[in-house]
Amino acid sequence: MDIRTDLRGSFLIAMPTLAERAFQRSVILLCEHADEGAFGVIVNKPLNLTVDKLLSFLDLGPVPSTRGQEAVFFGGPVQPEGGLVLHSPPARWGSTIQLTSDLCVCSSREILEAIARAEGPDRYLIALGHAGWGPHQIEHELTENAWLLAPSQAELVFQTPIEDRWATAASVLGIEPGQLSTYTGHA
Repeated sequence: MDIRTDLRGSFLIAMPTLAERAFQRSVILLCEHADEGAFGVIVNKPLNLTVDKLLSFLDLGPVPSTRGQEAVFFGGPVQPEGGLVLHSPPARWGSTIQLTSDLCVCSSREILEAIARAEGPDRYLIALGHAGWGPHQIEHELTENAWLLAPSQAELVFQTPIEDRWATAASVLGIEPGQLSTYTGHA
């Protein structure tokens, strides 16, 4: 299986056999994929932390809308003190990377300041930490059946109920969760 193409902007969907607790039933939006490695953000694991609480902790104040009560997400076990914002275009904040036509990622405090002023993007998901892989590690894990690979959908990131994201991501491939085996092997 040759997986040497750029997977940036794709979803990784954890197979039921993936035992590592941080990644069980996770859906990860890949934000970078290169020979040096890959990183992504888990989009279906909310923390017990709201946007308002995070922004208050950063001395940015609460969001002047009900959006402040939305959850901040566990983006992955790497650099849990660092934040990333997945958001809808335009890519107008510093360090923003356009992943797809309707998804961007940003690590700049500037976007959090804009969100606190209600001048941020229309749609966003704030995550602490990220998932990371070394050189060619993600390709190896894909060939070992740890993950399914699917095209990303902004609707899943921003609109699908959190508890439905894993099953919805798999259904993009025409797979129902009950069809996924807890056993792996190679034909």
